[in-house]
Amino acid sequence: MREKQTAESNYPPNLRVEQAAEYIGVSRMQVFRLLRAGELGSFRVGRRRIIRRADCDEYIERNRVPATH
Repeated sequence: MREKQTAESNYPPNLRVEQAAEYIGVSRMQVFRLLRAGELGSFRVGRRRIIRRADCDEYIERNRVPATH
């Protein structure tokens, strides 16, 4: 029996800026703006900025707009 594919299962737990942008649905530059503003957390590995997928999920939840009828 195949496991149901989810967006989460297609992404590793730690994302590069480009992957985080795709995951959230914004541009690379917008991710850098979110990082600078403190809206997204990250850590560095060498020169690379790494963003936890869980932090992306938290950002999405904080910015969710309730559905209206």
